Amino acid sequence: MQGLFKNPLVLALLGSVLLNGVLIGKTLSGKPAPDRPAAERPDMRPRGGQARLENLPRHLSPEQRLKFDAAAKSSGRSDVRAAFKELRAARKAVLDLAQADPLDAGALRAAMQDARAKAERLSVLSDEAITAWLLSADAQERQDAIKAMKRAGRKGRRGGGPKGERR
Repeated sequence: MQGLFKNPLVLALLGSVLLNGVLIGKTLSGKPAPDRPAAERPDMRPRGGQARLENLPRHLSPEQRLKFDAAAKSSGRSDVRAAFKELRAARKAVLDLAQADPLDAGALRAAMQDARAKAERLSVLSDEAITAWLLSADAQERQDAIKAMKRAGRKGRRGGGPKGERR
């Protein structure tokens, strides 16, 4: 039996089995490896119809989307797109500062605080626009939109609109 472990082929086979076991275990655990890029990591977001109301506009039909846009404008909160662009610019500034050499901790903290404030502003504006649409829609339109949003959540789809439609 001791002579068996001196054979290089047996050692290679044992090493291969151990390595495969570790790799399979790591894959099945669902935890992303720290050295893998984010694009290769499994999507760990909740599924199963855990729809969030802020995603509602993505799941509106084209007719409902027109009505949503009109309701958002009439609510005085039509600057959601501008707030989104501001947030995108603030996040880019954070990334630019994070890559700077030398790193300026004070500027980075200030940029992060600015990005948080812009994200909060966008959230408030989005909530106002969604509320305006919900108030203007009839019960059937609201139910249809919520069903489409939940259906998309169960399927794990991103994007919006009825099945097959992408924005």
